[in-house]
Amino acid sequence: MSTTAQRIIDRANLILQDIDNTRWSQSELLGWLNEAQLMIINLQPSAHSEYRELTLVAGTKQSLPEDNIRLLDIVRNLDGIYNSSIRVVSRLDLDTQVPFWHTHKPSHIVQHYMYDITEPDVFYVYPPIPEEVLDQNGDPLPHTVGKIDSLLAVVPPDMEDVQGTITLKDIYVPALVDYVVYRAYSKDAESSANQNLKQMYYEQFLSALGRQDTANTSTAA
Repeated sequence: MSTTAQRIIDRANLILQDIDNTRWSQSELLGWLNEAQLMIINLQPSAHSEYRELTLVAGTKQSLPEDNIRLLDIVRNLDGIYNSSIRVVSRLDLDTQVPFWHTHKPSHIVQHYMYDITEPDVFYVYPPIPEEVLDQNGDPLPHTVGKIDSLLAVVPPDMEDVQGTITLKDIYVPALVDYVVYRAYSKDAESSANQNLKQMYYEQFLSALGRQDTANTSTAA
C-alpha cells in the first residue's frame, strides 16, 4: 500500500522537533517531498518507469514525451503482425559501418535504436520511418506507421495535499524523509549546527539510494 505524504511529513517533523509545524509549514514540507521524488528519479530513473506505446515520425530522429526523464528501453515493434524485438546499438558504430544509414530505404519495422543520455529527449531508429500515407478515408495505412513499445522513466505527478500518496515504492520512504529534512535544514543553514545537519541528511539521502556521490548541498539552499 502506498505511503501518504502526511506519514512522511510526520516523520520529518519528529526529526525536526517541529510537530506543530511552527518553523516549517506542511505545505512547505510537501513541496520538498514532491521535489524529493523528482530528485530520486533523476538519480535512479528506474524508480518510476512506465511502458508507453510511441508512434514514430518519418525519418530517423524521434522525440520522447514531455514528461520523459530518460529512455530506459525500447522493447519491440507494435505492428500487430511483426511484433519483432528491437536492439539497441551504438550510433558511432552504425555511423562507422553504415555511413549513409539515415538515407536507407524506409520501413515501419524498426530493427535498431540509438540513445544517448546527454540528449535525453530524442532517440534514433534504423531503418528510417517512411512518410505516412493516408487511404481514401483519410486514415493512415498500417504499413506506413511505426509504433513501438518503450520503457520510460517519467516525471511523477505532484501531490497537491498531504493526503496524497507517493508515486514511488515504499522502499524509498527513508530516502524521502532524509531529503525533506535536508531541505528543511537548508532553510536555517546559517548556523554551523544546522549546516552540519543539512550535510548529514543529504549524505544519508544519497546513501539510502546506494550512491557514492559527494554531498554537494550548495544548489538547494
